[in-house]
Amino acid sequence: MAFFKKKKTDTPENPELVAYIAAHYKEPVQKESRKFSHSVSAKKRGARMESASMQARRDEAGAPSPVIENRRDKAEAQSAPMQVFENAMELQECDFEEACEPAFVGAAAKPAECFMANAAAGKTDKVPDFRQMLDESFSEMLLRKIDESGMTDSECYHRAGIDRKLFSKIRSDRNYRPSKPTAVAFAIALKLRPAETEELLRKAGFALSDSSLFDVIIRFFVEKGEYDVYKINEELFRYDQALLGA
Repeated sequence: MAFFKKKKTDTPENPELVAYIAAHYKEPVQKESRKFSHSVSAKKRGARMESASMQARRDEAGAPSPVIENRRDKAEAQSAPMQVFENAMELQECDFEEACEPAFVGAAAKPAECFMANAAAGKTDKVPDFRQMLDESFSEMLLRKIDESGMTDSECYHRAGIDRKLFSKIRSDRNYRPSKPTAVAFAIALKLRPAETEELLRKAGFALSDSSLFDVIIRFFVEKGEYDVYKINEELFRYDQALLGA
């Protein structure tokens, strides 16, 4: 990767990539003119003055204020959903108390505490390991895809331009969170299809977005089935984006 950091590449731009980026570009929304905003605010001021004068005439005549009536109606409308919510919570608490041990009834017990109490009373065999219920992690999916591809670990991280020490950290830690360029580099090295690339990135907490030039360039090469890391880095460097690998 040092070559790309020393000087810009002199190769011509890829016309297909330029057209692909242009297709994802959206024109910015034009802001309204200042003259229009001033006219709108002037109309608002006039409406406020007219409303104030009308209110003064109502006060002189002893008529009830529509503002107060509107506020009262609004308060009643807001309290109605809250009452429905409170009634639902009372029903939920009744069902929860019936399912829990008597020691936790009326003590604002949490579901986890209720489960532990039932487990202590012998109603369940053992407390499950909730970590086993989690979905496949980035590290687990990466190792699985390496095995399915028939490559060795060293072949994969060399193709991705990843250091051996970094790969060792990923392999030994199930919950390791790589950077986005590192995750993309592994997807390119494994030659994953677009859907598989998106899935691998989601395991690391990332996604390919049309609002990022880096993501648009990566998606262009993945959709075309071109998995040359150096060629991709050449285009990323041309547009001042982060490079793949470490």
